[in-house]
Parts: sequence; C-alpha cells; structure tokens
Amino acid sequence: LFGVLAGQLDKNPLASKLTSDFMSICPWYHHYKNSTLIERRNPMKKYQKILAAIGGTLTAGITGMHYANVLISKHACKEELLYYQEGNFYSFRFGNIFYTRQGNGHPLLLIHQLYSTCSHIEFKSLVEELSAHYTVYTLDLLGCGRSDKPPITYTAYLYVQLINDFIKNVIGKPTHIIASGNSASPVLLACSAEPSLYDKLILINPPSLRTCNQIPNVYRRIFKYLIDTPILGTFLYHICVSKRHIIRKLEKKIFYSPSNGESSSYLLRQRQKCAAYLYEGAHLNGCGSKYLYASLKARYLNANIANAVKKINNSIYIVMGKGESGCIDTISEYKSQNCAIETTIFPKTKRVPHLESPSRFINIIKIFLS
Repeated sequence: LFGVLAGQLDKNPLASKLTSDFMSICPWYHHYKNSTLIERRNPMKKYQKILAAIGGTLTAGITGMHYANVLISKHACKEELLYYQEGNFYSFRFGNIFYTRQGNGHPLLLIHQLYSTCSHIEFKSLVEELSAHYTVYTLDLLGCGRSDKPPITYTAYLYVQLINDFIKNVIGKPTHIIASGNSASPVLLACSAEPSLYDKLILINPPSLRTCNQIPNVYRRIFKYLIDTPILGTFLYHICVSKRHIIRKLEKKIFYSPSNGESSSYLLRQRQKCAAYLYEGAHLNGCGSKYLYASLKARYLNANIANAVKKINNSIYIVMGKGESGCIDTISEYKSQNCAIETTIFPKTKRVPHLESPSRFINIIKIFLS
C-alpha cells in the first residue's frame, strides 16, 4: 500500500520533496519502482511468470496423479483374491493367457464377460459341481484378470482368434461353451468360422443384435485416445473403475433388486464378493486393463453377428434374466435369425442369472448338454 501511495506522489511535481522523504524512510520503494519500470519496458517477463506458474501447477498435478495411480494399483491388489488357485498359461500371439482345468469328461469351456474388471472368477461357484461331470476349462481373456494386458486396440476378431486357437492347441477336441454377456459375440463369430471346434453353446444374456451393430464415432475415439495416455488416462481410468462406481453398477445393472429394495443375505454376500473381485481385476498387473476398457467404450469390440447366428448349425441355448431390460426383444432378434435357438428366462434375476440362481442354472446345463 505504501509503495502504491509513493508511486502516486511521485507523479505529482508538487510533492517531490515528500516523495524523497518517503523514499529515505522506505528504501524498499526503489525495488518496487524499478520492478514496475522493468515490467513496463519488458512486458514478456509478465507472461513468462504466468507460464512458469502454469507449468509448475501442471507439473505438480501430473506428479500427484502419477503417485495416486501407483498407490491405487498397489492398494487394489493387496489381498490377491484372484490368486486363489494355481493354473497354467497358454502362449497366444499377443500375450500369455491364464487358464485352469478341472474334472474329467466332455470338455466344457467357461468364458467370462468381456470387461476390464472381469475374469474367470465369475464362474468360481459353478466349477466344482460342473467338474464332476465335465472337464471344465476357465480362462482369463486377453486384457483381463491374470492374463497379459498389452497396450493395443482390442476387437471382437482378436478374441475370435484367441478362442479358436485355445480350443485347437489346449483342449484339442470339440467343446461345449458357456459364454457370459458380451463375450457371446466373439464366441458366435468363432463358431461360425470353425464350427468343427464346437459342440453346444449356452449364452447368458447375450447382447442384442442392434447393440452389436453400433460403430465408433468421433467422440468415442477421442475418449479412447484420452484413456490411452500414460498418466492422465490412467488416472481417469481409476476414477471410472473405482470401488464405489463398481458397487453402484452391481446394484443398478448387474444384480436383480426387488421393488421393495430388500435383497436376500445370499445376494448381498454375492455383491460384496463380486465388488472385491472386480476391483482387483481392474487393477491387476498395473494399468493394462485400461486399453480394453477404452476399446470397449469406443465400440471397437462391436461386430455384426446376425449372419453368424443365421449360419450356425450347432445347438444354441440362451439364458436371460427377466430383470434385464429388453430381454424379450433380444430373444426375438436371435430367434428371427435362427428359429432353432432354445431360450429360457429366469425370474428375479438380471445380468448374472448363473450367480443369482446357480442351482437352476446348473440343472439346465445338465439337461441341455446331456
């Protein structure tokens, strides 16, 4: 304030003596006046200070995001829930694929939903009983669980190659398939391409044919590019797959919720277990799952499967949860392409009827695959 006052007095010729007295009292006024003159003579210095402040803020923000990413990844995987059993690895051309094998009998391959949070753990509660009748294989698809997660663009045809190569090189004979959710699309395409590798197909809540026809647009490509960036993209990915977000999605979209909002103790335990498994799966082996997440959001995994459904001669059984929106329309779409498809709808279930009503689901498997 004194410096500003001194500056005003200095402009008044009648107050020069007062100004000189003030300067003698406050010698730091010289520094104030000289810096003001320098800024007037060299205006770029002002902008350099602004740019330096912005650069410092960005550097601090990026550093903070980097350490936050490291801490989130370590904290999410500290319980090692996905390492509950030993398994093997199949060497696929784009990375190693984790799989398990249990039981004896006709081979049965269980394929989990195709999301960055998912893994073979989805079928953990069913494997023990199924292995009493079949040789049960489970695997983590590329970009998921304990399998490798290369920084590539994931497409449906990548998984077509993976599934067919796995059956040829690991199982070695025609196989029954149980595919959950959107993994049904590459399974149908793979069966259409090499039907001799497949026996019977069970599809759990497959995507509608209209959804499969959606293609990437500019905004989704930009979002993918943003998620693929090293630090900022990883930080945004961690926000999108936070535990709170996963729990909210399980409550609203995955598990069936009665109209009164009350759920059985069994379903509540299932939700809690699923949330823990999904959260760890999204962060296992670093941030590699974000590339699959970005490809899914950008719709690179969508593919037209209508011709494949029409072409397949293998027996197909579709299991839908009644709480899933548009389940009747989805069944109609598939049956319009292939009238031989068998279907059933589980009441009081939604996206995961095999987890919400496991005993009924296993009974259907035994009847259909016998």
